[in-house]
Amino acid sequence: MMLITDGLFNAFLKCKTKAHLMARGVESVRSPHPISNWQRDLAESFKKRSLDHLLSADCTGGCIVGSPPPEDLRNAKHHFVVEPLVRARDLESHIHVLERAPLPSQRRYNPYVPIRFIPSEKITKHHKLALAFDAFVLWQATAQMPLSGKIIHGLNRTVLAVKLNPLIREVASLVEKLRDLLADSAAPDLVLIRHCSECEFEARCRGKAVEKDDLSLLRGLTVKERAKQNAKGIFTVTQLAYTFRPRRRPKCLVSRREKYHHAVQALAIRDRKIHIVGDPELAITGTPVYLDAEGAPDRASYYLIGLRVPEGSSYVQHSLWADEPGEEEKIWIEFLHIVRNISNPVLIHYGAYETTVLKRLARRYGNECIMAPLSLTTITEQSINLLGVIYSQIYFPTYSNGLKDVARYLGYQWSHPSSSGLQALMWREQWEATREDSIKQKLIAYNREDCEALEVVTRAVESVITAAKPGATRGTAEANGICVHSQDIQGESKWRKFSSPIPVLEGINDAAHWDYQRDRVYVRNSDWRPGPKRLQGKSKIVGARINKVVVCSVPSKCPQCQSSGLKSGENRSKVVCDLRFGRSSVRRWVVKYLFRSYECLRCKQHVQPVEQNWRRGKYGWSLVSFLVYEIVELCIPQRVATLHANRLFELSMPRSSVGEQKRMMATFYEETR
Repeated sequence: MMLITDGLFNAFLKCKTKAHLMARGVESVRSPHPISNWQRDLAESFKKRSLDHLLSADCTGGCIVGSPPPEDLRNAKHHFVVEPLVRARDLESHIHVLERAPLPSQRRYNPYVPIRFIPSEKITKHHKLALAFDAFVLWQATAQMPLSGKIIHGLNRTVLAVKLNPLIREVASLVEKLRDLLADSAAPDLVLIRHCSECEFEARCRGKAVEKDDLSLLRGLTVKERAKQNAKGIFTVTQLAYTFRPRRRPKCLVSRREKYHHAVQALAIRDRKIHIVGDPELAITGTPVYLDAEGAPDRASYYLIGLRVPEGSSYVQHSLWADEPGEEEKIWIEFLHIVRNISNPVLIHYGAYETTVLKRLARRYGNECIMAPLSLTTITEQSINLLGVIYSQIYFPTYSNGLKDVARYLGYQWSHPSSSGLQALMWREQWEATREDSIKQKLIAYNREDCEALEVVTRAVESVITAAKPGATRGTAEANGICVHSQDIQGESKWRKFSSPIPVLEGINDAAHWDYQRDRVYVRNSDWRPGPKRLQGKSKIVGARINKVVVCSVPSKCPQCQSSGLKSGENRSKVVCDLRFGRSSVRRWVVKYLFRSYECLRCKQHVQPVEQNWRRGKYGWSLVSFLVYEIVELCIPQRVATLHANRLFELSMPRSSVGEQKRMMATFYEETR
């Protein structure tokens, strides 16, 4: 049986493929990953600092480093147990710290509180499950379940108390799934996810996905949508490309924005052309200001704002840098001064992150007076989110709509090949620890290159929209590698004119390309057009409202052998539609019976509840009597009597059921007659 460690469990929470590769010891294919190594070093350094702070604050009750015997863990011999290695069967966990609970607990509960150190400011469900795994292994080793745990996280070492009972049950289920994964020699289905950008197996998995042309290469395709395509037999991006069919939009949806088509994205990748759906618009009515901001999302603080402003035939780059969170207001005021001195500024950014930055900084520091006579609110509302223009309307032949992918397709390259948002976070952490000027220059260069890439993409989008305008010729769009899915192009055939030296083959080819709807659906010799089909008249079935619910009692003994040994069956119900006669009225009466079927253990007879007075059909005795009275006594035809009852009492009886009711009544009253 393979050993399940806390590291393997954490990998399983993020990615099944990563857990499989780690369990199989796939070390030879690993390539050094800067993000993964940085996160590991950051977690270790934070754990060391937090552990020193915790022990220096309170170590009066005794402390032990290492793994004490299980008896000491059950009896809480030490106040702190630092980095114990706890094992139980096929489970193993390196618990950061065990702290003795301040109050004595019951014997069945563990007296220790497991503690984990997390450097992140925000705690996710994965962090809580990692703590619950420590508690689960401790429970299996000592037969005593911990009731609560602690997570110490962030720069201020905030203490978060976690209730472990519900999480331990979830961990037990996840451990069983992990055991099944490790027992299976076959690798799980390869799927690229968000975690891949910080995983040491990124190069291996992406290489295999590109080799297979896997659907998970498309960044926005969700797990549910991918499973839907797999159910249709579509497993590759190329296969998905063939599923797109441009269709004419209904008039009621013309004003609405086009939805995102993953098939068009796949088509753009297959054809290596830019595809346009709908009518995108990009109107820059003032001076374009290309904006990009960098910050720490966990802390909701921002340390770098980049502005690229045109000045004559060149551009001026502004890089507003903050050494500490306290200097955030300074770079905000500098930003306002720069924007105020620009004639009719139009902020252009990529994504909603910059909009969030502006709104948060405006709430924190205000300073609207600096913008006079302009208004910061007006400038923010008039800003252009370039991703919003591209999304669902312009499809570049890339696997995602990220700025890096689109700009690299257009020919722009960053000075650092692995530039990304996570890489910028790593550089900022390294700069805060070392204060090296070279790292600061890396960040400023990365921010400047983002602004330059934003300008490149903006110019490309403007040229694409211009080439795809209705007034532009189709050859202009094709010359620029653009495919426009508009109404005038949809009606044209993509096949070239077929010519052959044998006339018979041309006739066969013409017959193979006829318009099916025009030439085959309607056969006519005049201008007659078929009218709309009439709806077939069907009796409307109205859902009957339940007037009474009867819960049938449990029979005490078998009526056949008088035995009290009865075996109950499954829950059942019966709805009986009937009539209720009053002194001077008659109304519909629907009763729902809830009962169980019983079987006698001695004679094997089926025992029915005492309240079971319904027949085989769904109509009650009073309703059948009313119909027979109308048919026999009043000589009303069966069809009229059925229609009469359906209209009066809002029933849905078919015409054939009345004959069945007559035969049933005749059989029932045969002996009486």
